[in-house]
Amino acid sequence: MESATVSNQVSVRKLKLAFCLYKYFPQGGLQLGFLHIAKDCQRRGHEIRVYTLDWVGDIPDGFEVVIVPVYAFTNHIRKERFSAWVDEALRHDPVDGVIGINKMPGLDVYYAADSCYEEKMCIVLWSVIPVSRSERRCGTTHPFGDSFLSGRKNCISRTINSCPIG
Repeated sequence: MESATVSNQVSVRKLKLAFCLYKYFPQGGLQLGFLHIAKDCQRRGHEIRVYTLDWVGDIPDGFEVVIVPVYAFTNHIRKERFSAWVDEALRHDPVDGVIGINKMPGLDVYYAADSCYEEKMCIVLWSVIPVSRSERRCGTTHPFGDSFLSGRKNCISRTINSCPIG
């Protein structure tokens, strides 16, 4: 393996990285996250290979994009075949790391771009549990007590504070 030098002059082993995502299109939030991570890895000297079912838009310089030729009547079966095809391809042409942008078996790293489950549950519970109009207006009490409300505030603030966009 070749070495790459980063800004602090530490020699780092150059890696071959495979990214797996079902579809790439330039307007997708998940896709933008993938592109940012892959370009950052490339900037650090690593080789980038992308396995996808469909790519719409320009391919960044230096990216090797492999369109996986699998078909099925249902998305579930198509994604199973995609995973199997990628697994077989990686046996013949291995990489140092497999990063999944979508959930699939055989990944070394899964980029979990899904929103926080805890946040979803806080919002769902808050919206379905009945409270009086005065309680809704002041926002200080809830049938489950102050701990429920403070938990919801903490949950939302953690999500907002960890948001990569702003």
